[in-house]
Amino acid sequence: MNQEPNHADCHDISPDEQAFLDQEYGNRPRIEDAERCRLPASGFTETLSPVYDWARAIVSDFKAKANGQRIHANLWAYREQNSEWLALDLFGGIDGDLTFLIGEPHNYSLDSPGTVIQAPDMTEAIHMAGIICDALDVDVRVGCRINEVNSYCTPDQWGPNQTNAPLKIVSQATDEGLSK
Repeated sequence: MNQEPNHADCHDISPDEQAFLDQEYGNRPRIEDAERCRLPASGFTETLSPVYDWARAIVSDFKAKANGQRIHANLWAYREQNSEWLALDLFGGIDGDLTFLIGEPHNYSLDSPGTVIQAPDMTEAIHMAGIICDALDVDVRVGCRINEVNSYCTPDQWGPNQTNAPLKIVSQATDEGLSK
């Protein structure tokens, strides 16, 4: 008994609807088609030439601003506006940042500060941030643990008007580890 399923709520797209969709979305790049660096687990990477060209310009700009001073950075990911983001905040010898919007084809933006750099996925964005950090010989801290609000992970005693605290871990002189 082979019967076609009954799709009462489905309908074929009319030629006019298809023409509208083609006009509206036909020329937009799809993330599945975005160029990406080859980043296999073996570590034998193939970075896209435009990524290196972009990184060279960013590094040159940041080196000029740092004027020989040591640069430190905080690399951290977050979710906002239904998107994933990667932030590379630079400080010490320089005060600057790079913010990557994840899930869009590369835009290789050089306008800084405040311009969002688009990357097809988080792996690509981390790779790009790593190129910058390596070229600048940056001391990098990964994660954003200074604003923790979960009371299970923060000190038992909060100070007056304190709304958050650093994540409580062994290296911060607590007597318990995260595994407890």
